[in-house]
Amino acid sequence: EDQNKLIDRIAAAEKIEDLQELKEYARAISQEIGELYESIAKGKMEKKKATLLYIFNHYWSEKLYS
Repeated sequence: EDQNKLIDRIAAAEKIEDLQELKEYARAISQEIGELYESIAKGKMEKKKATLLYIFNHYWSEKLYS
């Protein structure tokens, strides 16, 4: 949706100032995508850590109490 808006605004741009504003808008979208990617990657990493911790604890509890 944002991409289509950006394309429409580029097509309708009549002045360099319009294009500069669009460039800043595109840069902001790019930054948001980067932050989203980092947050997704962090979430996956946190899930992986929690899974490994669970497996580790489960393994040692069986070793210690069996």
